[in-house]
Amino acid sequence: MFRKIFTGIEIGESLVRVAQVKRERDSWRLLRYNSVPFPENTLKVSYKEKNIVDPDMFTETVRTAFESINGRISYAGLSLPNKVAKISILKFEDLPKDDEDIQRMISWQIKKTLRYPEENEKISYYKLEKDEEGKQKLFVTMGNRDVLKQYELLFKKIKIKAKTIRPASINQFNFFANKLPHQGTVTYVGVYSNYFVFFVFEDDLLQFCRGVKKGFLDKDFFAEVDRTFQHYMNLNPEKEIEKIYIGSAVASYHELRENFTNLTGSQVSVMDESQMIITDFDFDKPEEKERLSSFVSAIGAAQSLAQ
Repeated sequence: MFRKIFTGIEIGESLVRVAQVKRERDSWRLLRYNSVPFPENTLKVSYKEKNIVDPDMFTETVRTAFESINGRISYAGLSLPNKVAKISILKFEDLPKDDEDIQRMISWQIKKTLRYPEENEKISYYKLEKDEEGKQKLFVTMGNRDVLKQYELLFKKIKIKAKTIRPASINQFNFFANKLPHQGTVTYVGVYSNYFVFFVFEDDLLQFCRGVKKGFLDKDFFAEVDRTFQHYMNLNPEKEIEKIYIGSAVASYHELRENFTNLTGSQVSVMDESQMIITDFDFDKPEEKERLSSFVSAIGAAQSLAQ
């Protein structure tokens, strides 16, 4: 039986990654993948200003990355650099029925934190469960309309429609999500070289989230993780994090496990990508597992098309 092939793209700060996957029984198979570095001064990642300095070089690099992908690609899932978006959980007494009214309410609540003109914001949201006081919780992703539009238009120029657009860390989380426990208080930390996300779930319901512009290569990364952990504990003094699950785009599994254990005192598990997707990688070679970890956000972007 024919099984549909899905394509994902990750735009990193220094390179582009492409991955194609398909469902295979109860799992996924990685069919093809490629990465190509951007020439110097092609991209300058920013939250409030257009990112692509050299549009021609950008589109040429993306085209080159697709050369190893068979067939014509008309659409794909897209992972953008984490720093172009902000994530948060907001609470409201009541929500209007109209989507535009909901977006205006979100905008009004967060406008004091914006670093660019209010009319230039682009907001997406997902309804979570209500809290104990009956307030409606929303998981909100926000970015600059001009920044996002520039990416969309340049992909359109090479005749690829970006059907889903998410920060890389969200697509990374979605890759790992099915392997997280559905009961208890569980923390997920998605680690990149210059960024991390910190999610806390209670019985599979998202209770806390934070995205931090510090990553594994920053000297104060573990100190920032500790501050985030303590911030959550101060907000929830009666809660106890039972286990921490780490999704890593930088490999370094042993160092992450050791440092997170020392910082938090919790059980720590670094999630194993090789157990979640079928590949042709030779995992007896450490560099092969590291290579797979670097493609998880592109793979997650491809998988988002099947959701």
